[in-house]
Amino acid sequence: MRAIGDMLRFLGIQEANRKRTMSSITPGEWAGTSTDSSNDSTTGLVSDKKWKKGQKIICRIQKEQKERGDLDHKVLERDRGFLIYLSRTYRMMAPYLKGVHQILDS
Repeated sequence: MRAIGDMLRFLGIQEANRKRTMSSITPGEWAGTSTDSSNDSTTGLVSDKKWKKGQKIICRIQKEQKERGDLDHKVLERDRGFLIYLSRTYRMMAPYLKGVHQILDS
């Protein structure tokens, strides 16, 4: 198996046994998303801690916009990164990120 891995790495194909996981009905998180495959469907979820952090970010952006009328560019860039991370699990968030992108690009 090691010889095959060496040849794949030589060809530029990433191969690492440590990154493999066994099949499971209840796997752990992968790239921040945990999955649940019960009731004949598969659902992607993030942890409560990450979901609440996303809510805090959105509430803070709304509050700053109402109170001051402007937003800190660096903080908004950092927040955008986390919201993009959340939108990888919850695809319906992607259209709402358009406003954040436009604010940063203006």
